[in-house]
Amino acid sequence: MNDIIIAALNRYIEADQERAAGLDQIKSKLIRLYVREIDKTLSLRIEQRYLQEETNNDVEADVEISISLKILPEFLIGADQDKLIKNGGIEIKGDAHIASVFQNTLREIEIDWEEIISKYTGDAVAYQIGRGAKAVHSFRRNLHDNMRQDLRDYLQDNVQAAATQEEVDQFIQEVDNVRAKADRLEARLNRLQNRN
Repeated sequence: MNDIIIAALNRYIEADQERAAGLDQIKSKLIRLYVREIDKTLSLRIEQRYLQEETNNDVEADVEISISLKILPEFLIGADQDKLIKNGGIEIKGDAHIASVFQNTLREIEIDWEEIISKYTGDAVAYQIGRGAKAVHSFRRNLHDNMRQDLRDYLQDNVQAAATQEEVDQFIQEVDNVRAKADRLEARLNRLQNRN
């Protein structure tokens, strides 16, 4: 089963070698991925922008990622790693930077569906399908961005559950003022103590 997973990931990486160059940053690093629900460990070594299985379990991994099966697809497509950690979806031991580079590289890869489809349908049909797929992808991205903006606006304006940047800046300034006053008070108290 590990062979199938690694082969699928390598085919995915191969689809966009330009963006797969991100893996060069973690060349020769060992990533040990443990999927909790199925009690399965996959040890991946990055070599020449490809994943190879490390069969020697005695070799210490550079990073160990324990992940829930339901979170695995989100992790592989680049969901916010910090959010996944806070939610308990993943646990990272070792060099978190390696996990981040791995995840970000997988997220950045774009598959040229037109080229793949054209092998089976011809260029004209592949072009039309590709245009449709790009339109759907663009619509989905815009919808996601608009929903985030609308939610932020709603929380700031209607519920006042989120602070605006001006409110955050004002709060920081007030904290700095209180800190300065506390420092002056402490200095006065120290002077008074030294007199006695």
